[in-house]
Amino acid sequence: VLLPQLDQLAERNRRRWENASRLRALCGAVAGLDPGESETECGVPVFYKVPWLYDAEQFGWHSRDEFLAAVRAEGVDMGAGFRGFAPGSRRRGRSVGELPHCRQAAEATVLLHHPVLLESAETIARVAAAICKVADYFRAVPAGARS
Repeated sequence: VLLPQLDQLAERNRRRWENASRLRALCGAVAGLDPGESETECGVPVFYKVPWLYDAEQFGWHSRDEFLAAVRAEGVDMGAGFRGFAPGSRRRGRSVGELPHCRQAAEATVLLHHPVLLESAETIARVAAAICKVADYFRAVPAGARS
């Protein structure tokens, strides 16, 4: 099973990188979704999932969960970030201190699931349009303002 996949790995990594770059460019004007840095000194990054930090203030104070539910309702497979950013216990995570930035990242990260990164440019454009549609709506209708 792995050897045939290995033959496709370089091409699939290239395609994921192109589509992740395309998606990040198309969503680049969406204030409140921070893609962070993707450049490395070691070459082209490999995307398994596409992360953003979600800023509820920029989205009319709609929660991350509300945002994710709305994006999923548009047909985009997006979920919450990694709990592993903020270890649950000091013994398990072997951390020193509270790690407030790790906890904040864990609470704010949204992730686009990876299979879409192998799709066509048109599909990536539709994903970006869905994300932008939700962002525009949330900005126009702040949390608690719906009747």
